[in-house]
Amino acid sequence: MLLDYAAQNTACTWCNNTCIEYGICSYIFYDSDMTKVTVEPGVCGFVTKVTAESAADDETSVKVQVASGCEAVRRMMEELPDTFDAYEVCLVKPGKGPLYEYASEKFPIHAGCPVISGICKCIEAQAGLALKKDAVIRFEDE
Repeated sequence: MLLDYAAQNTACTWCNNTCIEYGICSYIFYDSDMTKVTVEPGVCGFVTKVTAESAADDETSVKVQVASGCEAVRRMMEELPDTFDAYEVCLVKPGKGPLYEYASEKFPIHAGCPVISGICKCIEAQAGLALKKDAVIRFEDE
């Protein structure tokens, strides 16, 4: 599910329209049964916020909500379903699964973008396939 009220130029019911100022909704409804991730991808500045909650009907199904400043990510989340089988997203070889397959066909060229990995990590943690632990890429000057 795409959460991008700023792009739609409509009132946001969650953040009292701070999304208009920041370009993405700064608040996604969150409770203890959800996993929430913020991906700060670097120089592009297109921060992405992800929430995942387990679907009631299937223990491996995870419903995902994404708010992103990136047009390509927004388009992906509009075109893909909002519920994914965690095993099909997370327990596949690198570069496989519905998110990476979509990106390989329709994203602009940028293999180093960490947003899809962040969405996968959020789904993985929500489904109990991994513990919630930050993943970090840090440049080090010697």
